[in-house]
Amino acid sequence: MPKAHVCTPGTGPLQQVTIGKEAFEPTPATTPAGAPSRVSCYSATISIPKDASATVEVSTSFTGVLTPNPRAIRQGDQQLVEYEDTLWPVSPYKIQQQSTTAILPTEGILSHSRPEDTVNKVTRLVWGSLGAAEPWSLEPLRVHFHHDKPFKKVVSLVREIEVSHWGNIYVEEAYVIANAGSEHKGPFSRLRYQLEGGRANSFQVGLPAEVVT
Repeated sequence: MPKAHVCTPGTGPLQQVTIGKEAFEPTPATTPAGAPSRVSCYSATISIPKDASATVEVSTSFTGVLTPNPRAIRQGDQQLVEYEDTLWPVSPYKIQQQSTTAILPTEGILSHSRPEDTVNKVTRLVWGSLGAAEPWSLEPLRVHFHHDKPFKKVVSLVREIEVSHWGNIYVEEAYVIANAGSEHKGPFSRLRYQLEGGRANSFQVGLPAEVVT
């Protein structure tokens, strides 16, 4: 069975490769020759009959890809962020036809790459016909948009697990959380802060399904 190589920018982990309803476990692979710097590649063994075609779905996730722009804002100003990626997938193969869609969490798009080739659907940007491309073709994709949600970043996490003689298990976690969004500048009104409900007073942590009983 052939092996397909899938590459991603940076060092983000590849989560899953799916063909139809069948999922394949990707494994780290040697980066092919000619790849740009800071590219991680994975391989997955797939079963496709000769001269046949299949739709391959690749899922991955990244953190730290949204940058506040401007870096500092006054109290009451809208927080604006910039998302950066590549318009083409980071691929070791030739691309015959490419389309890219960016789905944003909020309305309020200020600017984006290739506006002449884009269909703007409020919270969705579609580059519908990008044509063909050679392997490792890279073109920056930038979207500057409004995003007022808090950017909570875990700076450090200390987890202590205590197992007693009677079989009880106690888990304590200490988080240091920082704001990774726009910095504050100028005067600050605590009254306005409370009236506008600007506090980030919740923090959700997901547990793997196998540890939830």
